[in-house]
Amino acid sequence: MTEAYRCIICTNVERVYDSDPQTNPKAQSFDTLTHKELQNIVGPAEHDAAGPSGVVDPMGVADAARANLTLNVLDGRNPELIRAAIEGGSFPGTVIESEEE
Repeated sequence: MTEAYRCIICTNVERVYDSDPQTNPKAQSFDTLTHKELQNIVGPAEHDAAGPSGVVDPMGVADAARANLTLNVLDGRNPELIRAAIEGGSFPGTVIESEEE
């Protein structure tokens, strides 16, 4: 599918949450997740009709898992965070990786 090893997802939130932090003040954020855990948050990898907008598309999560692609989710409004992720440095956000076998 791809020769990439990482995808940087720039959003308007700081990381992945278990629900929308703009409507749920008790939403839990995550520093790390597996693809499976993220899939459980965003829902199954199927599209019957247009659904709610989320940080990561359910089909995209399934594709990333199949490709063993690391996902970095961060606040794209801060160019320094983007730079840190591109350069492989640390950044506040969520790192999503495959489960260890």
